[in-house]
This record gives sequence, C-alpha cells and structure tokens, in this order.
Amino acid sequence: MDGVSKFANSDRLITDFNSGTLAPVIGMLFSDETIDVDIIYAINEFYKLVNRESKQFEIIFVSWDKDVAGFDQSFRYMPWLAFPFEHEIIYEINEEFNVQSVPVFKILKGNAIMVQDAYAELFISDTQEKQLKLFETWRKEVEKVGETN
Repeated sequence: MDGVSKFANSDRLITDFNSGTLAPVIGMLFSDETIDVDIIYAINEFYKLVNRESKQFEIIFVSWDKDVAGFDQSFRYMPWLAFPFEHEIIYEINEEFNVQSVPVFKILKGNAIMVQDAYAELFISDTQEKQLKLFETWRKEVEKVGETN
C-alpha cells in the first residue's frame, strides 16, 4: 500500500466541484500535517455549529503534504471532504487561488469562485455568536457573487 492513501476509497474524497452536491458556501483549507490539531478542532466545531440545522457549509481539505503518510495524518482528524493526495486538481486550485504557503482558509461560492480569504477571521471569532455572524457575512458575500455571475 506504499504511496496510496488508506483513505483512497473514502466517500469523503472528491475530484471536482459538483456544485449540485456541495453546500452553497465552501471553505477550502489548504494545509499539511504540521497544522495543529487544536486548529482542526476549532474549524470542526465551527463546521458543526453552522450546519446544526441544515447543511449550509462544506469544507474541502487541499493537502500540501509531502507524502501519503502526511496526508493520512492530516485527514484522519477531519470530518469533511478532501481532494485525494497529489490529485491534479490540487495543483490547479493552488495556482488559481495563488496559494503560496499554508495554512490558508478560503471561502468560495459553490462553483469555485473565490469570495475571500478567511483564515484569520475564523479564529478571531471566538464565540458561537461571533462565528454565526461571520458565517452570515460569508453567506451574503457568496450571494452577491452569485448575483453578478
């Protein structure tokens, strides 16, 4: 199994943006195995809070890991979606969104149009009330992008 992720057949791996199956607002986490587990926990809590009544938000992990073991180490703590390790879409997305280093958290409209960078915002919002307001801001930005396209 050398060189193949143990998540290779996971239903959480995706290879494209099918906006019909993803939530209207997408958070894309560009990271690698060096990300602190506490950060993943915080993002997961935010994810659960926003989706507690209905699916409004999806997160996709974009791996910058150097090997499959690193990808597996990162992804095992994440309950959301991911692009498979070293899939060609990762290189396309990194280029499209000009990602130069990690971690980066971007908010997208369902069809992969970037709305804004959001990594710092997410961690400044330290209460549930602030997090819900932050998500509402993102949702409105996504709607604006949808109106102009």
